[in-house]
Amino acid sequence: MKLVVAVIVLLAVGAIAQPPRPKPASTFTGMGEAERHEARETFIGEFKMAVDMGYKGAGAAMEILLFKDYNLTRVVRYDLKKAYVRRQEPGKECTVGNRNINGTIEDFWGWVGCSTTQYEGTVKIREQTYDIWADNVAGVRVELLVKDGAADTPVILNRETAGDRDGFIFKTFTAGTPPATDFDVPTC
Repeated sequence: MKLVVAVIVLLAVGAIAQPPRPKPASTFTGMGEAERHEARETFIGEFKMAVDMGYKGAGAAMEILLFKDYNLTRVVRYDLKKAYVRRQEPGKECTVGNRNINGTIEDFWGWVGCSTTQYEGTVKIREQTYDIWADNVAGVRVELLVKDGAADTPVILNRETAGDRDGFIFKTFTAGTPPATDFDVPTC
């Protein structure tokens, strides 16, 4: 009986030690530093992300990556059932492509609420301690780092596949509806 009580107490202490699960706003704008690793190349620059779950009744998402070697804009418009990519490289012609999409917009941070997402402890970066939440979603490892006491505000987001890794350090994260112009179809 004492062993059962001891196990229950240990489980209760372990449950208390885990910080609250993050719940970042599903409609937001975020900006900061970006780092992209593609095979043997690394690109460092800035990013802007925006998601509006209710845009034109269907939802939209946007991501801009600004690097020295290239700029990339991705816009996904569920009202138009299209995903657009604009790429500009120095000395080369700008290109815009698109593809058809199906379905509806998914919560950008929805994976954090899944039962498979695990708290992986803490990490210290630049003298700051962050809680790590991670999961594997459709072959992509995603990690969200948040500060203790501010679990709903993303600080670092990492996405990693077999050959690529993207890291985003949020300098700003604003819950609320982004400007509609963030979801304009990109042009050259």
